[in-house]
Order: sequence, then C-alpha cells, then structure tokens
Amino acid sequence: MKNLLYLLFATFVFVACSNDDDNSTVIDDLKNETFLDCFVGHKWVYDHPEIPRWEEWNVFDDGVMYFSNSEKYNSDITITNEDVKCNYAYNLQNAGFIITSEKLGTTEGVITNWNKYEFTWKTVAGSFTYGLLLNIYSINSFETFTPDYASLITDASITGFSSHDDKIAEVDGNTGEIKVFSGGRTYIDVITTKGTAVVEVNVTGILPYDYCEFLGLERDEIYEKFGKSSYSDTDKQIMYLLSEGEFGYLVFRFDTWTGKVNTVSVTAKENPSFTNDEMKTYLNSEYYAYEKGTTDTQYAYINAETYDEATAGIIWYPKDRQLVITTINHDLFTDYSPLLGKTKDEVISLMGTPYNTTDAYIVYGLNDKYLGMVGFYYTLDFINYSSTVQAITLSVKEDADRANIIEFLNKKYIFDANYSTDTNLTFFSSDVTLTIQYNLEYKTIIYSLIPSALEAKVMRMNSEKLMKFE
Repeated sequence: MKNLLYLLFATFVFVACSNDDDNSTVIDDLKNETFLDCFVGHKWVYDHPEIPRWEEWNVFDDGVMYFSNSEKYNSDITITNEDVKCNYAYNLQNAGFIITSEKLGTTEGVITNWNKYEFTWKTVAGSFTYGLLLNIYSINSFETFTPDYASLITDASITGFSSHDDKIAEVDGNTGEIKVFSGGRTYIDVITTKGTAVVEVNVTGILPYDYCEFLGLERDEIYEKFGKSSYSDTDKQIMYLLSEGEFGYLVFRFDTWTGKVNTVSVTAKENPSFTNDEMKTYLNSEYYAYEKGTTDTQYAYINAETYDEATAGIIWYPKDRQLVITTINHDLFTDYSPLLGKTKDEVISLMGTPYNTTDAYIVYGLNDKYLGMVGFYYTLDFINYSSTVQAITLSVKEDADRANIIEFLNKKYIFDANYSTDTNLTFFSSDVTLTIQYNLEYKTIIYSLIPSALEAKVMRMNSEKLMKFE
C-alpha cells in the first residue's frame, strides 16, 4: 500500500538508511539529547489527504508514545487505529529509531532532516514528514480568525502559510488569516525557518450531519440514533423537533415497500445565522453541483462526480429554507423484489387492484418501457401454496432492448456462470439472499429468495409455468 508506514497484519523490520550526510546532525543531536528534548512531550502530525492518510504521534518522556492513524484504501474500506500504545527507542550505532507495540509489531527507520518544528521519518517504504502540532481550533462554518502565531512560534521566523484542504478552510499565505467553510478537520501549515509546523482546524458545518448517510437505514436504526421521542411517527415518516442548532424540523420518510429511509428533509429555523449564499457555498464544498436540477428557486447537488455514480440527490430551497435529500435510483425498471415474502393483502395494499388473481399468483399489467406484466407467485411447484410471495416474475416486452437489460443486471447483481445457460442467465444479489433468472427464450425475469437445493430443482422443473401467467 502506497506510503504505508505501519503494516497492520504482519511484522516487518525496516533497515536503517545509511546516508551519513542526512543523519550526521541527527546523530549528534541524539547524543546531546537536543532532539529528545524537542521530540517528547509533543504531538506530531503527518497528513496527506490526497492519499488519503493521516497519522498522529503523541510522544511522552518515559519511552512511550500513542499512535493514531486512518487510511482509506478505497470507497468502502477504511483502516483506523486510535491511541495504540507503543514504545520507542533510539539506536545510536546506526541512528535508528525503533517503535514497537503488540498490535503494530516492530518498525525501524531513521529520523532525518530534523528541525525544531518538523522531522522526516525515513524507511524502506518511503519518507514521511511530520509537523509539530501547535494548537487545535474549533470554529463554525464561514467564520474567519487569525491564530496568535507569535505566541506559538517564538524562536523562528514565519515565512508563509498553506491549507491541506481548501474546501474546509482557506488561509492567507501572507497573514495566516483562516476562513472556514464546510464541516470537517484539516490542518494549516505554518512554514518557518526551522521547519513546518501545523495547527489543527475542526469546523462545525452548517449541517450537523451528512444526511446522505441516513438513506437506506431502517426505522430501528433511526430510533437508535435520534430516539423514540419524536413529534410524530407514522408508517410513512418520523418527524423530530430540534431545539439546538440552526434547524427546527428533521423528517425521515420511508419506502413503503422496503421500510427503509428514502428521503430526509431538514428545515431551518426563522432567521438562521447563515445566508442562502453561504448555504450554497457550503453545499458546493460538500457535494457536486447538478446544473440540470438547478433553477432560480432551488440549488441541486449530487453526492458523486457524475449522475450515473450518484446515490443521493440534494436540493436546497432558499425560500422555504429547506434541504431535501433523496435516493437516486438507477434501475432500468422497478425492482419488485422487496415484495417477496408479502401476503396477498399486503401486495394489493401496495400495488392496488390486480389485473388477475388466482390461488397461485396475482398479476398486474404494467405501463413500462421494458415490462408488460408482473406476477407475484405464492407457489414454486403448483402443488404446495404459501401465504406469502415465493417468486416474482416480470414479463419483458417484445421490443425491449435485451442488451440493455443484460447490462443492467450485470451492474446490479453478480452473474452466476455455473447455473447459467445460453438461454437462461442467472444472477444473485451481493448479500446472497436473492436469485434472479433472465430467460431469453420466454422473455421473463424471475426473482426469488435463494432456495434450498430441492426448491431450486422443483423451481427449474416448473419454470415454464412460472414464466407464463396461466
């Protein structure tokens, strides 16, 4: 892994670098304990958002340090260590610096290019430059402040400033004045004649949460986060009254099929401290502007660079001071699979009056580009009948683009070559609870829960009946 300082699942010993020119000053300082005096009793930060990776060393004078880090490997996996206790020691013979811990193993490297306010930790994995953490500031969005740098840097000249993340906080390169925007944490480099130190800036954003994260949650998960003492609670939505902060109402709306949150809305109190222009700037820093949805009466955003990648749409209505976050669905046609396991009464309450109904199934005609009918089957073998939906069949229209359907199924589900043939393509869901069969001969798509081996055999034997509404 690029720039990985600590290997989490194995123990490696890094060989000390042998560049005498780089290390001579450090060796002398270690012998004279000059470096030791400056190194211990402080926090040191390595922060590279572009990787993205963050580390903090909290060093004490008894040979103990606490290490914290986080590194995002991809969009789904983040490895985090918080306050891992380590021991550190110097090896003056080769200018080595050794860190050991039960969790992280043993790591050896060389400290080079040391200055009062920074040092470089050099290993075979690369060089990592840490800055002295001077102070931590907490501030609200759109506030501006200038730290008292003169009290933080007393023995060097300051030559400039820079921000690690301009979306969170900008800094004037000459004066050090900091203006913050979106919520989050970033660092401001304080560049001096004795190295580059950092100040940490923690910003409380206009929005207390990234409400996109609540999309797809179930009712119990909302209760766990916000409690059951709501202003109103129905099958379709939960409303909370908010006493603190800029917003007065928080509403979660649920998909009646899945029972999961598909829309979140928050409404600001009268005369909030932020302006509409500031909200627009804030949303620009948090999300991606969506020009097609933006008008004179609303600002539209998505949570990804392109609409095809986005899972949530965000709209701010300046007149009503309301923010609405809703799920973006990229399905080629309606996903009826949440109705698996529903009774006939439940299906009818959600779908309306059926086109046809028997003991075996309920059928609905569809006005859809790709689908002509949907059938909810209460049997797999036409001998045994269940009170709940066992399979759902979709009748694909004659003129529907087969290639588009296959491409869609491949993107949404996992193709199973072992159970597929030239005329019947089989897929399963990522959570391995659902199987989907697209029969090219009968132009039918069948959704069912992952069956037992016997049920699967019976289902294949009766597949022709399931594919026809008879």
